[in-house]
Amino acid sequence: MAKEETLEDKIKSIMRKRDEAYVEFNSKQQELNTLMELYYEEGDTHEKIVCINCGGQGYVQTEDKGKQICKACNGKKYIWLLKFKEQPKTKEGN
Repeated sequence: MAKEETLEDKIKSIMRKRDEAYVEFNSKQQELNTLMELYYEEGDTHEKIVCINCGGQGYVQTEDKGKQICKACNGKKYIWLLKFKEQPKTKEGN
């Protein structure tokens, strides 16, 4: 006779599935980040600049004098900006 699944068993099963999904998500996010870096580097639509949040350090100082990875650049020390292209003016001046 099969053992009846308890609430604890159900919770553990769902938590395990959640953890597996989280690992898969992180893997896909890293893959996407790598592809986006390549796209920006090969294209001419973005410009790499020193991170304006951490000043190119990759970390920021916390209130208790500790260090925390910069949330703007994720510790890379730079960010990508979309290049500005000025639109030609029309005869109406717009």
